This record gives sequence, structure tokens and C-alpha cells, in this order.
Amino acid sequence: MNRYFVLFWVFVVFNVSLSAQAGVPYAEKPSVPDEVASSYLASSIQKAEAPDAAVVNVPKYPDAKIISSFGGVKKENGSYKRLPYIELVSAGDYDQIVTFYKEKLTGWAIGGFNTAIYFAEKGSVNIFNPESTHVGVHDIANYYRDNEQKDLQKIIPGAKSLIKIYYTVK
Repeated sequence: MNRYFVLFWVFVVFNVSLSAQAGVPYAEKPSVPDEVASSYLASSIQKAEAPDAAVVNVPKYPDAKIISSFGGVKKENGSYKRLPYIELVSAGDYDQIVTFYKEKLTGWAIGGFNTAIYFAEKGSVNIFNPESTHVGVHDIANYYRDNEQKDLQKIIPGAKSLIKIYYTVK
């Protein structure tokens, strides 16, 4: 077989596989039932944007759905003075999700804050002004008010945990 023909097909297959990976959303948003469509939470879900998985570069807890996002605030030099973040909700138990991230984020700093556990890619756990990628795991019973918890249950039945990911854009 002609080596140029083989090289051509290797090039095509390589580029197709790269383009198939690019633009893959980090997670899905849940569908919102009509009975809570006018809620603040529904509005947050509607406005949320799913960043590319490659940009977030943090493993996603399997059943987590995006409920909120923020695109970050850039400084004049292009770096971020406030990192972008996404909030996800899962039916997974708080302890299961903490264990998942302990296994997946080996070597990351771990710190507690009130009723949450935070993982920091570099340096210390600074949830007020993270400068590197951070992952926070919260029990929704300690994070949301009763009416918001009820709305969450209608949107994501069995919702138990909030996962908040601040990520750096590289």
C-alpha cells in the first residue's frame, strides 16, 4: 500500500478523534418540571452554561447535573481575579462523593469549611478567593433553605449533594 495513502488516513482518523473530544460539555443540565419553572433555581438552571470537559479538567461525579455557572471575571492581563465555576447537584451521598474525589484528586490539598469539604489543586484551600482549581462538596440539607430543597427534589429526585467546582482556564 502506498505510504502516502496510509499517512493520509492516519491524519484523518487522528483529526476526527481529536475533534470528537473537543467541545464535549462537562455535564448536562436537568430538565425542569412545569411546577417549578418560575422558581429562582429554574432560572439559574436555564442560564447555566456547561463548559467543555477539557477546560474544567476535573472528574465529574457520575450522576451530577449542572444547576448554575459563572464565567469568571478577568483581569486586564487575561488572568482571572475571580475564577469561573459550575455548581452541580447529585443524588449521591455526601460521603460517597467526598470518597470519589479523594480517590480521583490524589495529591490535592483537602480542607473543611463549616459543613463542606474542599479540594484544592495547588496550595491551600481558599474558598473565598481560589487561585487554582477547587472542588467543594456540600450536603444540600446544610446549603439550601427548605423551599429550595423542595424545588431541587422536584428537579432532581433524591438530590442530596452539591458539588461546586472553581476551575482555571489554561
